[in-house]
Amino acid sequence: MGSLKGYPWKDLTFAADTTVTVNGVVSAYVLKSISGNKQYFDAEGNVIQLSDIKLK
Repeated sequence: MGSLKGYPWKDLTFAADTTVTVNGVVSAYVLKSISGNKQYFDAEGNVIQLSDIKLK
């Protein structure tokens, strides 16, 4: 996982990820927050899925 260039805080990480498929489009990257939220992107940088944690 990597940090974001020019982003001074440590609450987000960006990494390669191919675990999500939406309508036949496979994710290429994921942006994760320390709160558990994830944003999945295709190879062109388009958001294909947003996910968050469910608090109990």
